[in-house]
Amino acid sequence: MNVAIGSLSVALGLAYITLGVLATLEVIEGHKTLGVSRFGIGFALMASSCGPHHLVHGHHVLLGVDAGRELAMAILLGTPTAVVFLTLRIEAMLGGRGDRFIAGSPPWLVATPIIFLIAAGVVIGNAADRADGSFDIRSPDVLANLFVTVTYSLVGWPLLRTQFRRRIEAGGWSASGLTLAAIFPTCALMHLTYAIVDAGDAHTTVVDLWGVPASLYFLWVVRALYHDAIVDWNRRPIVCVTRPARRSSPWESSRS
Repeated sequence: MNVAIGSLSVALGLAYITLGVLATLEVIEGHKTLGVSRFGIGFALMASSCGPHHLVHGHHVLLGVDAGRELAMAILLGTPTAVVFLTLRIEAMLGGRGDRFIAGSPPWLVATPIIFLIAAGVVIGNAADRADGSFDIRSPDVLANLFVTVTYSLVGWPLLRTQFRRRIEAGGWSASGLTLAAIFPTCALMHLTYAIVDAGDAHTTVVDLWGVPASLYFLWVVRALYHDAIVDWNRRPIVCVTRPARRSSPWESSRS
């Protein structure tokens, strides 16, 4: 069990690091002609904390530290969205579509968030039972993980609302946009579960403390873009390639 969960956590960490590298490369390339991409910078900063967090935790699990069923379930819930989004990003970087259009609202899509919320409730409830008074709110690692739980939850909301606006206009959903939005509630669940049952390790504390300013900056960027307070260089953050758009940007949908 520990080998499987440790390997999955390491793989998830590598996926986040890869996303961060791709975002950084796009920021550097786009800066030459389009200026600064605040979203790209924020996404890369987020990945620079989430990736190492999962790598360090996975390494500890592989060394024999008990991962616990709750954290294992949280990691399993968060893996599919990261994998799909990473696959689409790599496809886009290689010159492919980098997205898929989901027409209407198929039953599986409607059921997915419901299943996630139920599973998340079970995970958090079991984690709280397992903590059994050992939860130390004064721990820097616990505080850092609780903080990013809130910030990543707040990041996911405007991204998800953007997809709802696009759905009304386009009659369907962007697979890339949906998986991007879904990354953050699943990430928040993993950090919350970790804070309850497994926080306090010195190695992860350093990484998690870095995640606090990184998540704050990313939250500011996402909310500013959502409210049209800033303009990003491609208006299509991390959802397509840096070339003229084949479809309208999620940030350009009308508000009528």
